[in-house]
Formats: sequence, structure tokens, C-alpha cells
Amino acid sequence: MRFQLLLKKRSAMFAIFLAWSWCAGYAQGVLTPHAKEYYVEGKSSIFGYYEYLPPNYSIDSTAKFPLLLYLSGLDAQGDGVNDLDLVLERGVGKLINEGTDLPFLVMAPQSWSGWWESSNVDAYLDFIFDNYRVDPHRVYITGISSGGVGAFTYAVDFPEKIAAIVPVAGRGDNLDVCTMSDVPVWAFHNADDTVFTYRFSTIPIETLNQCIPTPAYQPKVTIYPQGGHDAWTKTYDGSGMGTEDSSYDAFDMDVFEWMQQFAKDTLIVDAGKDQVVFRPQTDLKIDAQVASHNGVHTYAWTQLEGEEIALDNQETSTLSVQDIPVGKYVFSITVQDNYGRIATDTIQVDARPPNEPPVVNTGEDQTIILPVDSITFLGTVSDPENDAISLAWEQESGSEEVVLQLDSTQSDTTKLIVTNLQPGEYTFKLVASDKYDSTSIDTVHLSVISPSPEVVLRFPYVESFEQTTEAAWESYGVNSSWEQGAPEGMIINTASDGQQAWVTNLDGNHQAHESSFLLSPVFDFSALKNDPTITYDLWQHTAPEDQVQLSYTTDQGATWQPVGQSANILGNSSQKWVNMTHTLEGLAGQKSVLFRLELEVKSVGGNEGIAVDNVIICSMGNVVAMPDTLVVEGETLILPLAVDNDDVAEATYQATSSNQEVLPDENISIQGNVMEIRASSLFEGQTEITIYSPDYCVNGTSFTLNIARVTAIGGPERPSKEILYPNPGTGHYQLNIKAPLVEARLYNLEGQLLKKFTNLQRVTPYLLDISDQPDGIFYLQIRTPKEARVHKLIKH
Repeated sequence: MRFQLLLKKRSAMFAIFLAWSWCAGYAQGVLTPHAKEYYVEGKSSIFGYYEYLPPNYSIDSTAKFPLLLYLSGLDAQGDGVNDLDLVLERGVGKLINEGTDLPFLVMAPQSWSGWWESSNVDAYLDFIFDNYRVDPHRVYITGISSGGVGAFTYAVDFPEKIAAIVPVAGRGDNLDVCTMSDVPVWAFHNADDTVFTYRFSTIPIETLNQCIPTPAYQPKVTIYPQGGHDAWTKTYDGSGMGTEDSSYDAFDMDVFEWMQQFAKDTLIVDAGKDQVVFRPQTDLKIDAQVASHNGVHTYAWTQLEGEEIALDNQETSTLSVQDIPVGKYVFSITVQDNYGRIATDTIQVDARPPNEPPVVNTGEDQTIILPVDSITFLGTVSDPENDAISLAWEQESGSEEVVLQLDSTQSDTTKLIVTNLQPGEYTFKLVASDKYDSTSIDTVHLSVISPSPEVVLRFPYVESFEQTTEAAWESYGVNSSWEQGAPEGMIINTASDGQQAWVTNLDGNHQAHESSFLLSPVFDFSALKNDPTITYDLWQHTAPEDQVQLSYTTDQGATWQPVGQSANILGNSSQKWVNMTHTLEGLAGQKSVLFRLELEVKSVGGNEGIAVDNVIICSMGNVVAMPDTLVVEGETLILPLAVDNDDVAEATYQATSSNQEVLPDENISIQGNVMEIRASSLFEGQTEITIYSPDYCVNGTSFTLNIARVTAIGGPERPSKEILYPNPGTGHYQLNIKAPLVEARLYNLEGQLLKKFTNLQRVTPYLLDISDQPDGIFYLQIRTPKEARVHKLIKH
């Protein structure tokens, strides 16, 4: 847009515009500078200003135009002549100078002090009214910084002259703003403004909303999160739309269009915000606000939608409704002023059943084990009526050094990330409120544990709780009542073995709403080859709704896996010590395992809770896989063992035949990691051998041998009834035998079965082929329907 410079000569005449200039007439659609003298309190002073005439100003010489008075900030102060260009550096002056057309007469005066006294502004407006075609019912003021202060101040002092104001980064907190309650106002500010705090704009709007009677037009304030003192650029050019803080009024309309809605002679009626009422409320009053400078002649309320109901006070500004049924309604008010002008507004009323609060769930209580020092809680929130919900996570207890970070990505899900956690107990709560201030709260407890420095490596592990060790068990949780000592309750009054046990309150009831657990030391199962077993003695005296569960973790408490069924299979009351035994499937080879015995109390007391004693963890050994075995009388069978228990030398064992015959103990011995069995004692067929750890591992490990027991192999004392030829041989042999041959078996000298000859034709000689075997000495067992004999066979 073209900038045109016009200089006006000073005159001694008061409040008179001097007509000569370098260019005659007014320029359309441009900013034109002027200087004038005016009279205030007996003083004559220079008062320079820029004028902007809309492009159609000269088309109709009788038309009157709305006036926008722009009050600049402190940094635009000047003498009205030499410094006048400062008015163009910011705000509306800059906007127009850079090419924007506005549907107003725009006047942009320059203050010599930078501040705007209402009397000076009023005198300047008188001059404008005298020299321009201004519609006196549509006078608007906007200002930035100190100019925003001037906009607030003038509206307070002369509310009858102003149709609307838009103060930007201004101040009105120290004014009696209720005197301007009939003036529409929309204030703008940046939250991080350090020149004028944003509260200078929010406080006057809050005060206006509390005025009695309430303003006819809803006062508005829009706050941007950042931008320093300059809140005007994005307000005037509209670029701030969508960047405002949603906690305040939305920037949803061009500010210049917003101002044009209002005029001093316009009749406006506002039925108020749409309402929602909940049972048990059934009565309702609706107060309409009316702005009219020409009086109000009539009021008329009508019902437009909903089940027809009786209306009271229909000819006043306040409508009364009684016994309104549940449903949706629309009411309308029509107002007529003394000159016959009519204004109408509607209001929607939603009559609902009693409001249900939001449903909040923070999830299960959590446990983490250092060095893990962070956790994420995923809460869920929903509202039964699908109303808007506000959410807030708060920390109720625990170290204040933690860092909370909220990550809300969906309307019904909120994620809380907690970092920098230290050992201890924490409680966090999620608060959810619907738009009608109905609130629900759910809490979640977090235990942060520093594990025992001692790691258990030796097995069997036996803990009787008679004394505290470095690898001690510890208690944690909400309202935890766990104690280690001698039980003294009415029901639980003795340890399972010895004097001490872990009990939820040694001498009385557990805590109401207790959610606690007993945590083990760290177990290193990395050297174990078989899954270990855990046994413990449990005494349970709880209510049916209370829960007891043993579980374990292999990932520092991130996840917990249940061990067996819940102990509530005892019926919540064992009445005595009961032994619980579980195989810990999949834990062999795990390097870091912790156990916890958890009590979750949903009752309110009256029971003593639980006690635990004599925890035993052990793992039985593996036995190297053995083939079918040929055992010779008088020899000893040696079996290699791979045993996890440290006390294997003290292990007990039992051998049982397929006929359930038990081998006497004196025939078996274990030395180190080998087992020796006297061959003469073994049974023909299958023999199952089970090894037990001393006193601890009830479920020992077992293995089965297929036994072929013989009393001798060849030799003069036992003449052979068979003729084996040639022997020695090269791999092919003839076996001459009169009896029908059922089967022949080939063994090496270690007694391992190498080959079976079955389905042999009943002809003699029988042909045997061992050419696939290496050269050496073998045993050949001949089986007939009546007996089994053994020959020594040589291949070369």
C-alpha cells in the first residue's frame, strides 16, 4: 500500500483542523499523517495522528463510518510531527501500512508521554467527530501495551461512548471494570509477558464475570503460551489462531469482524449458555441479559422443542420451569425495545438423570527393583455420559526427587512416566473430573526396592527365619503389617518349626486394605540343570475376598509370574501350618530370580492374615542317559551323575524293579558324582532308580535302566550249548543251535547294547552279520524261549 505524507501547519485555533497541505483532499485507502492543536485543561499542545480512510469513504458523502481508534504503546511516544512514524512500527499502524484494508475509519494518534489519559482521548474523539463522518454508535478502541491500558481506562470512564474494545498486552486489573459491564471486551495477552503480566488481562475479565448484573456480552480473554510482550502482531493479522491456551477463550474469529457485531443502539438479548441439569434437580431458572439504550418494551419466552411443560414468568427476563422431565428442550426469548426493534435468542436445556462421575483406573500396584529407576503408569478414564473430561496425575507420597512426565495421547488414556526413583514406597493418584465437576480418583502404589546385596548361589537353600541374614527376606507394600518373629496371635500362635516366622502382624490382625508382600533375596539359578522346586509352610487366616499369591520375577520386577494356584485353595483358612510345594518350571539357568508372597486385603479386618516359615529351594541332579545295559554278575555298574545339589554325597536313593521289587540300599552307593550298583542285585528288565536330597527335596529325580543280567560269559565252568563259527571271524558268523532262537543281542565290553538280531528264520545255522562293527571283543547274548546265554565274540 502506498504511503502518502501530508504535513499540516500549526494554528492557534483550538480543535480546528488546518486545511492546507502539499496535496489537496484525502487519500483513499492510505495512512495520512496530520498534526493538530487541541485544548485540554487550558493548554494548547501538538497532537499528531495518522488517519486511514476506507476505500469507499469518498463515494457517498453522506454515509457515516465506524471508527477504530488505535492507541499505540509507550515506545511510540513522540512530538506528533518528527516522531510520528513510530506509530507505524507496530500494531494496527503497521498492519495498514503494509497493505491491509479495514472497514473502518482508523485513527492512530501519537501520545507525547506514551500514556493515554481518558480526558485526552475524549477530547481527541470530539475532534474526530467534528471533522470526519463517524457513526457515533460504532466507535471501537484497540490498543497495545500502554495503549491497552488506555482502552480499558477509557471504557471504564466513558462506557456510554464505546461499542467494544480490544486491549492487547494491556492492563485493567486495578480498575472498577463493573462500570463498563455493558461494553463488549476481548483481551489478548502472552503468558510469558514480563513487561505486563498476563494476569493484568485475566483479572479484569474475571471481575467482569462476577459483576451484578452480569455483563450483557460475555467478556473474553485469550492467552497465548508464549511470545513475550508482543501479543498484537498475531492478534491483528490472525496468525495466532490455533496457538492459544485452551484454558482460556478461543481465538476463533477475526478481531475486527468481532468488533463490528456491536453498536450502541443495537438491541441485544442473551439467553445465556446452554444448560445441563441433573436429577434430583427438577426446577430451573433462566436469566436473560438484555442490552438496550432505548429501553425494553416487552419480554416473551416460548418453548420450541421438547416435551411440553408449564412455563412461569414468561413476560419477564427470568423464565421459571418446575418439575422438568428428563429430556432435551429449547427455549426462546424475544425482546422488543421502545422503538419497536426486536431481538431473539435461544437456549438449550438438557435434563438428565443423576450425573455419574468418570470411571478411573490406574491399574495394579507395581514393584520395581533397582537399578531400574523408572516406570510408566497407564491409566484409563471414561465418562458414562461421554462428557468432556479433565485429567491430572498427582504424587501423594514418596520421595519428592522423582520426575513426573505426563503423556496424554488420547481422551480416555493418560500415561504417567516416573523417573529418578529412589528406594521406598510411593503413591500416585489420577484425578478425573467431568465438565460438571463430578470427580473420581484412583490411586496406585509403587514399591521401589534395593535388592539384598547377597545373591544365593548354593542349593539346597533352607530358610527357617530363626535369624536375619545378609540375604534376608524383606517386606514392602501398602499398610504392610509383616513382621519377623514369634507369632503371638489368637489363631496363628506358633512357628512351623523353631521359634520364628514371617507373620502379618505378630500379635493381631492384618491391616485393613493392606496390599503387601514378602520379598526374597536374589537367587542365581544359572548353574542349575533341572528346574528347582520350592516348598514352604503357610498358615492362612483371611476373609474370602482376601487374596494370597506366590509369584516370581526374572526381569527386576517388571513382570511377575504366579507360582501354582492361589493359596486361597485352602479356603482362606488353613487352621494350621500347611506345606506348599511347587516345581519352578523354566527357571533352571536363570541368573536373577526373586520371589514374593503377596497379601491383598479387601476386607476390613477381623482376621490375622498369613504366616510363612521354612522356605526350601533345591534342584535334583541329572543322570547321563544310559543305553540298555548288560550287567555281569560279580561286576559293579558305574553311572556318572550330574547333580545340582551340594549335598549329593548325602543323598538317599531307591531302586525299584518293574515288578515293584525294592533293591536293598546296601547294594547302591554314591561317591562324588558317580553311582555304583552291584550287578548281582539288579533285576532283569527295567529298574527305576530315584535319588533324593537329604531331608529337603521331596520330589527326587529318577532315571530308568533296561537291565540284562547274566551270571557269566563263556568259560569252562559254563560250557556253551551253541556253536559259533568262525570265532574269531571277520564279521560274518554261523550260529548252530537246536532250540528256536528268539533274539540275539550284541554288546560291547562296557555293557552297551550295539545291535539286535530279531525275526531270525528258524533254520540252522543262523547267519549273524556284524561287519558294520569295528574290530574288537563283543558279548553276544543268545535268547531262547527257555533261557538267555552269553558268548564272547571276536572280530578282526
